[in-house]
Amino acid sequence: MSEISVRTDELLPAREASRGLGKAIERLLAGSAEKYVIVNRNQVQAVLLSVDRYAELARGEALKTRQAA
Repeated sequence: MSEISVRTDELLPAREASRGLGKAIERLLAGSAEKYVIVNRNQVQAVLLSVDRYAELARGEALKTRQAA
């Protein structure tokens, strides 16, 4: 599994994520959070990003792929 840098305020337990997904999305869209790292049983399971942030990352990955070709 890849290593990622995570602040404690970005950790979101899976149970809390299922109950408070709307609030987490609002924070992402407002820019008060960049990402949420969803953990279940002390294991990182997923990362929640805004669509804009995801698109930004995808563009960067596509650019790297094109440069490597």
